Amino acid sequence: MNWVRQWERLNEMPLTVPELTFQADWLIAFADVSSLPYSRQLSPPRLAAVIDLRYAVGREIFESLTAFLANLESQEYAAAAHALLHFPWPPDLGQRMAHDARIIRKGEW
Repeated sequence: MNWVRQWERLNEMPLTVPELTFQADWLIAFADVSSLPYSRQLSPPRLAAVIDLRYAVGREIFESLTAFLANLESQEYAAAAHALLHFPWPPDLGQRMAHDARIIRKGEW
């Protein structure tokens, strides 16, 4: 999916401000994850989970997950999921991160 084309499509659709904010934030998360040199080696479910993670926590926290990112790069998905599960998430993100970790570990929805 070309994120530039997705951005252009936003201009074609009548959206509310919250919808535009969501779309813009999601496209930034998509672009950030797509810029990782190993993003193309991720299966579609893993890629979606990593984009969801980046969207949920923001760029600063995402980039601080060095063990998680290193394990993704080396295709050690069980270790990446483990690193994700053992990060001190706030309670409102715990279940979401557990869900993303399961997808990253298994590589399937």
